[in-house]
Amino acid sequence: MSEFTDAEIILRGTSRGVKESRDERGRIVGHAVQLVKRNAKNGIEVMLVRLPDGADPTNYADGKRIEIPVDISNFEGTMYYRATGESLLAKPAEGRTPPRPATAS
Repeated sequence: MSEFTDAEIILRGTSRGVKESRDERGRIVGHAVQLVKRNAKNGIEVMLVRLPDGADPTNYADGKRIEIPVDISNFEGTMYYRATGESLLAKPAEGRTPPRPATAS
């Protein structure tokens, strides 16, 4: 038998803003990043991706490039996107250390 790896869906794009989710008392309970894409009929769709609990919304500010693993679900004809992890662009690549800042001599 050969080994297999679970498939992963990655959304890649430029953030068009972050929305806050609030409860009935007005407290912030979560965030979602907005991505825009063209559909097959050349129309524009907004994809709202719910961020993981504790995710820093500043990593997804308007205009930032993101790559984020997601789960997709469908309920009554509406697609829902939920991030399964942080943006892959916000972290250094595996096995690599981030570059050191230059020091003045």
